[in-house]
Amino acid sequence: MSEVYVDGFMWTRGCHHYSCASGSVTTTVQETCCEVLGEVYTNGQNWKQGCHNYTCNFGMPESNVVLDTCCEVFGEVFPDGHTQIINCHNYTCNSGSLDIVSIVDTCCEVYSNNHTWTQGCHNYTCKYGLSEAVGVLHTCCEVLGEVYPDGHTWTQSCHIYTCKKGFLETLGVLDSCCDVLSEMYPDSHTWTQGCHKYVCKNGLAEAVGVINTCCEVLGETYHDGHAWIKDCQNYSCNSGIFKNVTLTNCHDTDRRGHTIIWVMCTITVILVVALAIIVQNAWKTASIIDSIRLKDLREDPLLK
Repeated sequence: MSEVYVDGFMWTRGCHHYSCASGSVTTTVQETCCEVLGEVYTNGQNWKQGCHNYTCNFGMPESNVVLDTCCEVFGEVFPDGHTQIINCHNYTCNSGSLDIVSIVDTCCEVYSNNHTWTQGCHNYTCKYGLSEAVGVLHTCCEVLGEVYPDGHTWTQSCHIYTCKKGFLETLGVLDSCCDVLSEMYPDSHTWTQGCHKYVCKNGLAEAVGVINTCCEVLGETYHDGHAWIKDCQNYSCNSGIFKNVTLTNCHDTDRRGHTIIWVMCTITVILVVALAIIVQNAWKTASIIDSIRLKDLREDPLLK
């Protein structure tokens, strides 16, 4: 039976203050108590609910202790040591924690043992608690959770696909997309690569700007303000501009290493040239000797 209050009347129920004003009820919450599931607790009061100890803190229930004598699962409370079947698994309550003991070998989540069903483009059967794929349907294709019927053609990203007897086939690439280093970008898409900004225009990647926060040198990218020394050169990246200054008093290992390499290369070239000259002279000498021998044989009276 509904209650009727006169205008200006105020009353308290649970942790709420009510007042009747001009036919409307105004509600305010008291911070001196907590109302939980129809129970009212005063500020600072402790109580147990499920596997938790709570305290009322200025109108808000706070959980300060988790009891290790029980486990709370989906709103149900199980005592310590209790075993429960949840979704094909045997669980036991171990000092407040729920531990998996074993898998129930007579179900597959929601299906009974030996039950066969179709999901997506596959046929499954339940074998002692495990789902086994027993066949693939040739009337559809499943891609990223989406199911497409046989013969269906669709576009995804920059590719054109078709479903052919259960197998996914790529028909081609959209002419409006850009293929850059194996990455596909749709038309009008903008991206950053190295220190440049690009936009895809009708299948062609077009540079639309340079980033002033880095420098790109020989495929390497350096952030703004970065400075380094290499081969007796002092390099720096400043607002996207690459600068280098030759060091006059440079005796670093790079220069010594390059000098050694240069000397070794020079010696190698000299040796190769000398060897070529020796071989050439040897061929000439051999030719002269063969000519002399042939002449002697011709002039030998015994051979005439």
